[in-house]
Amino acid sequence: MCGRYALFGPFSRHDPTWVAAWMEQLVTATHGESRYNIAPSQEVPVFVTGADGASVRLMRWGLVPAWARDTRIAYSTINARVETVAEKPAFRGAWRAHRRALVPATGWYEWKAMGTLKQPYYVSASDGNPQMLGALWERWLDPQGVELHSCAIITVPVRPELAAVHDRMPLVLAPAQWAGWLDPKLPQVPAVLEAAALPYTFTTVARTVNSVRNDGPELVRPLFGLAQ
Repeated sequence: MCGRYALFGPFSRHDPTWVAAWMEQLVTATHGESRYNIAPSQEVPVFVTGADGASVRLMRWGLVPAWARDTRIAYSTINARVETVAEKPAFRGAWRAHRRALVPATGWYEWKAMGTLKQPYYVSASDGNPQMLGALWERWLDPQGVELHSCAIITVPVRPELAAVHDRMPLVLAPAQWAGWLDPKLPQVPAVLEAAALPYTFTTVARTVNSVRNDGPELVRPLFGLAQ
C-alpha cells in the first residue's frame, strides 16, 4: 500500500506549459519545502478543482467521512483500494460525489518482511519527476462546526516491475489524465484502473525512515548502491 511518501523538488521539468503552471502552484503552497517522510495524519498538499480550475489545498492524510463521529477513523483510511472504493462506507460518499483529488509525490516507501525485520524501499519514477497519485477527498464538521478537509490515496495492483517490493501501489496518473480525473462534471471513472505505465525504480533505503521524526534527503539515498 502507501503508508509514507516524499515530496521534494525540482518541480519544473514538465511539459506542456500548463503542467509547469501546476508545479508552480505546488511550490507556492508548500513554500518550496522538501519533505522526505510524509506520514498519515499530517497535512499534505492536494490538487482539487474549484471555481477557478485546479488549485492546491492542504488536507489531512486519512479520510474522515462526513458521517464519522470523530477523526479516529482516519488512521485506517489513508488508502482506498480501487476494487472496493465505490462500496466501502468510508469512501463511497466521496466517490459518488466525484470528490477526486491528486496528491503530488516524488516517490513513496514500501516495507518488505526480511525474517523478523521489515526492510524499507523507496519507489519513484525513473526520471525523478514528481508524480500525481489519484485520491479522494472529503469534508467533515466537528461538533463546534469547524470544517476538516481530508484525503485518501487510491491503490491498485502493483505493476510487474515492482512486484518484488509489494503487491499494491498508489494509482499514478499521467499528466494527460490529471484534468479529467479532477473534473467533477465528467462521468464516473471506471471502477478498475491501472497505474500509468511509467518506468519505475526502487531502492533499498535505511530503516531510519521508520521513525516519522526523521526527515531529510538521506532517507531516499540507496543503501546498497544503484537503484534497481
